[in-house]
Amino acid sequence: MYIYTWNRSLVRMLIAACILPPAGYVMGGSASSGTSFNTASFRKLSSADKLSIVFSVVEARDQLLQNFDYSLEETTTNHRITDGRERHVAHCTYEMRRSGGTLWMQYVPTNVDTGAIKSDSVCNWDGTVARAVAIPPYEGAPFPQCTITDFESQSFASRTFNELLGIRLAISPSESPSLLAWLRERSEQHDQIEVSTERLDNADMVLLKTGFLGRHWSFWFDPARGFMVVRRFYQVGETRNRSTFTVLSSGSISSVWV
Repeated sequence: MYIYTWNRSLVRMLIAACILPPAGYVMGGSASSGTSFNTASFRKLSSADKLSIVFSVVEARDQLLQNFDYSLEETTTNHRITDGRERHVAHCTYEMRRSGGTLWMQYVPTNVDTGAIKSDSVCNWDGTVARAVAIPPYEGAPFPQCTITDFESQSFASRTFNELLGIRLAISPSESPSLLAWLRERSEQHDQIEVSTERLDNADMVLLKTGFLGRHWSFWFDPARGFMVVRRFYQVGETRNRSTFTVLSSGSISSVWV
């Protein structure tokens, strides 16, 4: 049996300046900086009010991240449970851009031993049409191989850093909404959404749990870091197919925590 880990190192990130939400939109704080979040007061709120606050902070962060460009390096490691042996099994770099409803990404996986480029591709989505180009010579053809579809590529949702940013969630092969859109859908479908607080790494977090059809998600939001998602847990059923993503380091870029 094996456990897989993914190490994602942010190479650079640029966030365009934008208008911040009104100060005090959530208990005296803002989505871009540390807040005056009061855990005791939050616990006294009704379930509906707690959920409303989560929607507010997620929407505020989404507005702050309407225009960005980041580059990231990702390494996948296989850990054998029996003896702890580790083996790097995948490595890639990618650049991701967002401008409102338009997404763009260049994805370059490389050989884990030699560093040689295995493929080089570019894809985008403008809300209506998706375009992708495989750049030669890595795909076995001397010319670019192109596709145009009327649905968004799963490439954006499969990059977990986008999930931590709240840009895309990999819900199913045909469904990759933003965190805000997905939570609103769960609420409209009357799925159970639990909002509480929990101590994590000696700090108070806002914890949101939800699920449907035997699948369970948990998100930890850090008020001290602009309510960024610092941990995500996913599980199918009661014991199988678990995954956890945790932010190990973070920083404020253009007044936005990432």
